[in-house]
Amino acid sequence: MRGVIRGDIMVTPKDTKKKIRYIVVTPAKNEEKNLPVVIESLQSSTLKPALWVIVDDNSTDNTSDIIREKSLKYNNIVYVKYPYPSNDYDLFNHYSEVCKYGFLYAINLARVKGIRWDFIMLLDADTVVPENYVEDIIKKMLEYNTHIASGDVCTKNKKGEILCANLKNPLPSGTGRMWSRRAFYYTGGYPITVAPDTISSLRALKLGLKVMRFNELRVYQLRDTSSRLGSVVKYLYYGKRDGVLLKPLLLAFIYSGYLFVASKNPFAPMLYLFGYLKQILKGNNSKFYYLREYWSARLSRILGMIKGG
Repeated sequence: MRGVIRGDIMVTPKDTKKKIRYIVVTPAKNEEKNLPVVIESLQSSTLKPALWVIVDDNSTDNTSDIIREKSLKYNNIVYVKYPYPSNDYDLFNHYSEVCKYGFLYAINLARVKGIRWDFIMLLDADTVVPENYVEDIIKKMLEYNTHIASGDVCTKNKKGEILCANLKNPLPSGTGRMWSRRAFYYTGGYPITVAPDTISSLRALKLGLKVMRFNELRVYQLRDTSSRLGSVVKYLYYGKRDGVLLKPLLLAFIYSGYLFVASKNPFAPMLYLFGYLKQILKGNNSKFYYLREYWSARLSRILGMIKGG
């Protein structure tokens, strides 16, 4: 029988609505336009969170007021102010610092209030979830004995077309990501790094915990997250991220070639490689030693496919 054990109770997919409880963390920075829509989408879910901590990252618009207003309307929402100063929107280490603060706050608050939870979710403040998303992803996690999972992430382009990532890579996305309680604790919680989602997933795999991406389940971002970074910082970020992840030089050059073809920015490949090489040359990635094993296996598969083709 598929499921997870909590105490002396076996929880199976059929028990999802009755027994499963989860908590949510959402970092928010100047999200007055998107946050109300996101909140109403999750509160309309068939499986509502037992606790939802929304962290205001020193917003300069009405984000703070919106969170407070919604916390009066919904008793499962808690407003939290990030206590450290921050500048503009930042997808580098600062994003993961805000998320980690939110997770620690939510877990401690759940302990104080006696709120039991079996899963914990990260939902960005620009991500709308269909009403069955949470229930369906937890059911699949129980069915496939999976400890970290997400659905596909879709956005709408300027023409109004819905574009979904539909990645073949099994690693879960960041927003809409669900951890089992066991996986969250075993992997050390939310890591502070430029690539927290990948690091968390690979830590889980190293420990023998299963991670999956269910592309048939979808969440919808109200904008392309990387668009907030600007045309220069975006590609520097991509490079630094892949440097932190110890992506092999060959794959980094291949990706820069892809940027040369697909990007409308002629400087994109150079910016990406600059960010990548700058991070690699720092030589401070030893704590993520297991990444080398991951890339070695992935590179072997790619080379095998090329030879076989």
